[in-house]
Amino acid sequence: MKELQILAGLFSTLMVVIALGVVGGLVWFSHEFQKPGPHDADAIILIESGSGLHSITRQLFEKDTISHAMLFKMGAKIHGAETQLQAGEYKIAARASMEEILTLLRNGQTLSHAFTIPEGKTSFEIVRLLNAVEGLEGEVTDIPAEGTLLPETYHFTTSTKEFIYI
Repeated sequence: MKELQILAGLFSTLMVVIALGVVGGLVWFSHEFQKPGPHDADAIILIESGSGLHSITRQLFEKDTISHAMLFKMGAKIHGAETQLQAGEYKIAARASMEEILTLLRNGQTLSHAFTIPEGKTSFEIVRLLNAVEGLEGEVTDIPAEGTLLPETYHFTTSTKEFIYI
């Protein structure tokens, strides 16, 4: 009987130690996931369409925007975001936490670029201007009729096709 009490006491002690270890691990994970990131300057990251969690994590780690690749993957899985990260060009703010980066990628808050068509430009000049815009893919070869291109500021994301605007 005394042996059974000793075993029960050891088992209880072991369970307490395990519980403390689990709680301590969760506290450490939460702290690491929410603490400021290692990068001192803003970083631009381009996530290609079709990229999975592993390649996105590797890219973030190589750009020094996250300090623990495995923790970022675990955080994405815990938050149910491993298949919800969106492609696009992102500006990762200096010292952004892994949690903030995950939210940014999950919500698809990509960078937006702009180009302006000034008044008084001919369609030929506008097409030449449009073809010179960095970040737009493709090339416009057909010149639209005069007066069909409106002078305005247009916003686009990386990989936008020029013909969408014409």
